[in-house]
Amino acid sequence: MATAMGITNHLRGHRVESIMQDQRDLLAVQTLRNWFMAASPQKMAEITPSLNEPVREHRVLWLFKLMVLMVDCFFIFFSFCLAIRYFNHVNFMINVPSTLAHKITPEYVTEILNRGMMHYTMGMRGYYFSVLLFLWLFGPIWMFIGTIIMTIMLYHLDRQT
Repeated sequence: MATAMGITNHLRGHRVESIMQDQRDLLAVQTLRNWFMAASPQKMAEITPSLNEPVREHRVLWLFKLMVLMVDCFFIFFSFCLAIRYFNHVNFMINVPSTLAHKITPEYVTEILNRGMMHYTMGMRGYYFSVLLFLWLFGPIWMFIGTIIMTIMLYHLDRQT
């Protein structure tokens, strides 16, 4: 449990158990609503017209780079869709008393919540990767510098200090 994901997965289990035992339905719904909103971004960044010159010079490479960026955007989209799907399941399960549905235990709800959060994390990682792919449009040196900076940032964000 040295990573941020491991720690939060463990803590979410305690949170789900606490919410279900104390029947804090409003807290559960508001938290899930916030996650829904965060997992559904409004717009993707547009590529500026000033990039027209490199397009003319290296059209095939440019199209390949854009294709990789599009695949990453599809990955982000589907990751966040799956996150919303799992959050939706948790939204209903977390408010059901265990006396009514004996299969819906805090452990089971935590497992579903952790699946949603894993997809949410993968979507965010896809966003981080898209920054590097966007830098790649300007050249491999920019992508390399961005990769070094992003790796250092993510290492410090993901490790417990």
